[in-house]
This record gives sequence, C-alpha cells and structure tokens, in this order.
Amino acid sequence: MQILIAEDERITRRQLHRQLQRAGHDVIEAADGREAWALFQSHAPPIVVCDWEMPEMNGVDLVRHIRAADNPGYVYIIMLTGRSDKDDVVAGIEAGADDFVTKPFDANELRARLNAGVRIVELEHNLATANDRLRHELAVARELADAEHRKHEEPLLGESSPVQTVRNEIRRHATTNDPLLLTGPPGSGQEAVARAIHRSSARGDRPFIYVACAHIAGSDESLFGGGPDAGVEGRFGKASLADGGTLYLEGLESLGKALQTELLRYLNDGADDPSLKATPVPDTRIIAYASPGTDAEPRATVNPALEKLLGIHRIAIPSLAERREDIVVIAQTIVDRHATTTGKAIDHLSANAGKMLHQYSWPGNVRELQNVMERAVTLASGTRLEIPEELLREGRRIAGYTLERKLGAGAMGEVWLAKHALLARPSAVKLIRQDALRANADARERLETSFRREAQATAGLRSPHTVELYDFGVTDEGDFYYVMEFLTGMELGSLVKKFGALPPARAAHLLKQAAMSLAEAHLAGLVHRDIKPANLLTCQLGPHYDFLKLLDFGIVRKTSDAKETALSALDLPGTPNSLSPEVIDGQPATFASDLYGFGCVAYWLLAGRHPFKAPSLSALLKMHTSETPTPPSKINGAVTRELEELVMCCLAKSPGDRPGSAFEIHRTISALPLQDRWDNEIARLWWNENLPELQNDMPASESGPTDVYADTVVITPGNTDG
Repeated sequence: MQILIAEDERITRRQLHRQLQRAGHDVIEAADGREAWALFQSHAPPIVVCDWEMPEMNGVDLVRHIRAADNPGYVYIIMLTGRSDKDDVVAGIEAGADDFVTKPFDANELRARLNAGVRIVELEHNLATANDRLRHELAVARELADAEHRKHEEPLLGESSPVQTVRNEIRRHATTNDPLLLTGPPGSGQEAVARAIHRSSARGDRPFIYVACAHIAGSDESLFGGGPDAGVEGRFGKASLADGGTLYLEGLESLGKALQTELLRYLNDGADDPSLKATPVPDTRIIAYASPGTDAEPRATVNPALEKLLGIHRIAIPSLAERREDIVVIAQTIVDRHATTTGKAIDHLSANAGKMLHQYSWPGNVRELQNVMERAVTLASGTRLEIPEELLREGRRIAGYTLERKLGAGAMGEVWLAKHALLARPSAVKLIRQDALRANADARERLETSFRREAQATAGLRSPHTVELYDFGVTDEGDFYYVMEFLTGMELGSLVKKFGALPPARAAHLLKQAAMSLAEAHLAGLVHRDIKPANLLTCQLGPHYDFLKLLDFGIVRKTSDAKETALSALDLPGTPNSLSPEVIDGQPATFASDLYGFGCVAYWLLAGRHPFKAPSLSALLKMHTSETPTPPSKINGAVTRELEELVMCCLAKSPGDRPGSAFEIHRTISALPLQDRWDNEIARLWWNENLPELQNDMPASESGPTDVYADTVVITPGNTDG
C-alpha cells in the first residue's frame, strides 16, 4: 500500500521510510507541507503520515487540504507531534486527522497504528466497491423496472368508458390499504391494474412482489415462510419481502387449501392463530387475482371465507372485446415499444391492419394483442405495419399447427386442440406460458430441462402403449410447447373413483399393456419414476377399447445419470402414494422402483384404494418403508390368489424381492388363470353403456374438462385430481 511521509526532519523521515519499506509498503516522502500537498495531488496515496510542524504548510493545514480535495477516496491520516497541548490535538482531529503518535515515537506503536490504518483503508475500499456495485445493480434494476412499468401501462391505455372506470377504481383504491380482489378474463391486464394501484399509493416507493400462485402451489415454497420460531423473515417469507409495499397474487384459485388457509390467517392478523400474535405481522398489502372460470372450464375452488374477505373490495377488469375503441391505441403503443427494442423503423399501422384488429374477437385479451403485435413487428420489413392474416385468421399458430380450440387450462398453462397445416389428424398442444414463470428464473430453468428430457425420452419410444410425441419447442414469446397425439379417454385414477374397483380380468388386461410400455422404456435405459394411476390412460383408439397409454415422462432419467440428491419430504421424485421404499430412503430410482409404482397401480385397480392411507405425508412415507399393505383379496373377494401374489411381490420392500423385469410381469399376467374374461368386445359394450360421451365420433362441443398436466389430452366427463 502506498504511504506518503511528510516530515521536515531528514533523519526521522529516512527512519520512517526504511521501516515502512521493510513492512512492504510503497513509500513517497516530502520535506515540507507544500511538497506533501503536491505529491498527494499527483499520487493520491490512501495513507498519510505527517508531522505537525513543517515549513511552508503545517500538518493541520495539510490535513485540511486533503479533506477538502475533490473525490480523494478514503485517506487515513496519522499525525506526528512532539507537542502535548490538548488543544493542538483537538485542532488536528477537527481538521480531519484519524490518529496521533507522539515524538519520539516507538517503532512498535507506530507499526501497530499503521497496520490498523491499513485494515481500515482496505475495509473502506471494499465497502466503496460494494457500494459502487450496488449502485450499478440498482440503476439496472430501475431501468428494468421502468421498462416493465411502460409495458404494464399498455393495458390501461385508451378512452373507452370501461377503461376509464378501471382507472377511476385504481385511483380510489390507491388511497387505502385494504385487501383487494381483481376479477376478469385472463390476460385482460390484471397485473397492470395491481401495479398501477401500488405505484399510485403511498407504498409506491416500496417493493411490489409478484407471486405466481401456481408456482407456489407446485413447489416447496410458502407464502409466509416457516414455523413460529423462524423469526420475522422466516415466518412471513414473501409477505416480509413486500413489507411496506404490495404482495400481488396471480391465480388465487391455484393455491392449495393449506396455503389459502394460511393467507386467510394472515389477513386476519393472526386472529385465528395465536402463534402469529407473538411476531409482528409485516405491513404488506395483499392484491389478488382470481380467474372467473367458464361453464366449460369451472374455476378451481377458493376458500369461501377468503374470497369473502378479499371481495369486500374488488375491481372487475373488462375484456379487450368490451373496449374495442382502445385496441388501435394499445396496438400502436406496443408497436412503438417493440420497434424500438428490435431496431425497426415503423411509423404507423396500415388502415387495413387497424380494421383487422378491430374486427378480431381477441379471446386472449390484451396479452394476445401484445403477442400478435410483437410478432407482426418482428416480421415487418417496411415503415408501415401490416398484420399477416395468419396471425389472426384461425387463431394462434405454433410451428405448423393452428390452435383451434382450448381444451383445458390451469394456472401454469393450457392444452389446445390443434390442426396441422398439411396433416388431417387432430393433435394436442400442451403449452406452458412464459408469464406463469416470470416470478422465478430457477423454476423456468427446471421446467425447460424437464420439458426437454420428457420430449427426448418420449420421442425415442415406439410402443403403441406409450403416448406419441409429434413436435417440441419454444415459441417466439418464450412459451414451452409440445405436440402429442390427441386421445379421448380416462386416466385410471378417475376410472376407479367413478366406477369402483375393476374386475380382475379387466385390471389384468390394462396392466399387461402398461407392462409392455414400461418394458420398452426400461430396455432403453429409462426409469419413469412416477408410475401412478393418473399417468395411465385407458382410451378408445379406432376400433380398440380399453387401449392403455403410459403418459408423463416429465421426471424420467437414464440409469447412467448422476445420482439424485438425498430425498426430502418436499422434494419427492415421484408421487407419495406410489413412492418406493428405497427412493424414500434417498436412493436413486431404478427399474425396480418403477415396478413398485406398478404394484401400487395394480393395487388401486383391484382394491379401489391406495396401498396405504395415512394422516400426514411423513406417516405415509413411513408406511411405504415399514408396513405391509392389506392383501387386495381382503377388500375385493374376486381377486385371485395368483394375481394377488404378483401384486404383493411388486410391493416388496426390497428391490431384489420384486419381479425381475416388466417383461416378466407381462408374461406372468398373461399366464394367470382368471375366473372371468375381458376382451375388446366386452370393453366396447362397457364403453357404450358407461362412457358414451367419450366415443371418438362425439360432437366437439360435448367434450368435458381436460387435465392440462397430463402428457396428453385426457377428455373426461368431470374433473379429477390425478
């Protein structure tokens, strides 16, 4: 470190020079105050050792000059003095000196004080560097926030009566801190309304925290942290992040019952939870959006007490079709923004483009308008923007497929019936929207990895009992999608819930097909890791009835992959009701683990219930590792001894005690003596009697809800929990 010595006594100056050089410092020296000041201006050393009394300029004046210098950085100053007058010492401190050493000085004392000065300078330098970095990050964050703010202003543009009403409501609710419920069709600008209320309120300079409820509901995160002993940050996790500001909950209906109860307790300030009273509740305003749902796609349940409390104050957001006079204004603003981003010189929309925008129905509301206009700008080549007809003519296009009709939707995404431009066969497009993942970059990365793994794994399998994948990719808007065969049928979880335990012959018929699909996957070195009733679909495929398809290779892994991390109760590689003992114990899933899941499915089909039922997750996992399930024949007397032995063998605690392979299971089931029979004709009659609405020739309008999380489209007569 460079040190400036200002000392008019030559002997003392040389002595200091040698001592500091031996200590490894870079030393510069001056014989009087003016020379010292000149050297300081040219070298800016971080440490100065100066004498009190010097010709030309004394030490106090030198210190004053240094402290008054422009942007010198932090300088640590030690004064040497032979004077003992306290007034002189006070004068030096007031001028800006950090420390004093009395002459004649002790070498050890001076070394100790210099070392302390070096440490302080280093700490100050590190602090200045950290502050510079934080200022830079803050500037970047502000720039991103400003860009996000400008984008979220777009849904609120225009002068139509509906949007003016919304703006008036924003101003009114910005003056209060009451919880608020937003309603209206998805994509209509609910987040923009929440942000506008926050910015216009007294909380505007405090955090606005966006939470995608679907992500929270599907992860190990919680809205309000850990247990009562976790402290303020742990106890009120996301609410604490928004302390003094606003917590916005997108997709309230996606929260599970426990999280909705947690939110209700928070809104009641702990009135129903004494443990909350011991910790100060963060001053966080809650604004939530709940999708209204439709007759064809009912909204998931929201706790009535929670909806009543939030709904005391609410804003209904209009659809874009209800404010058509605003469409061109919003569209032009989007064009200006995206043209600037992409470097396009676009002056205006053509008259024909404006007419097309005004006539289109906009089922996706402002979000769809933003997507269409951004894509149109990307495709544009001149200064006048035209809108290609294919962007609006038949709905959104993904790759070579046109999305014709939404079959189902969840908080994370949608499933669409799609038609290829050249192929006649119907297809299903599973679409995960980018905006559902914006709150968490890690979640997006995990999902992309899962999607790619699922697509690659499924594409390599050829068994007719494995769902067929046609295409996979990422749209221009950043949405993940893949295209699968379109199937009508019912997953085995819903089948048993609706009709009860199956006759052994029918169960065997379905299990043989599942075994063949699983055998091919294992032969390819793939462990499915989530064999459960919801991932097995029985369907009508042409003239075939009870044709089984294995779905959802989303958490598949190759046997050559690195071992998984140790298992935690909140990070289960599979579904708890079908999880093998060795995986629960933290070991990697193997082929034998899939066979255990297969046994759980067989038990479900034959007994009409899962092998174990427990009051908590931990109790359920313990039962899988230590208890033997009740034999299915004790529940369903029609189950034969041979079939029961196979099921119980699959459910063995030790992987080595289970069947050797899925091929072996298939051979065993094929050779089983059964008291009844099940073939395609019997299955056809059963389907005609019990599931006529799922026949392939049914009118499209009669199709029921769709499970958006399955690996294929599952048309069912009612909702299932999978």
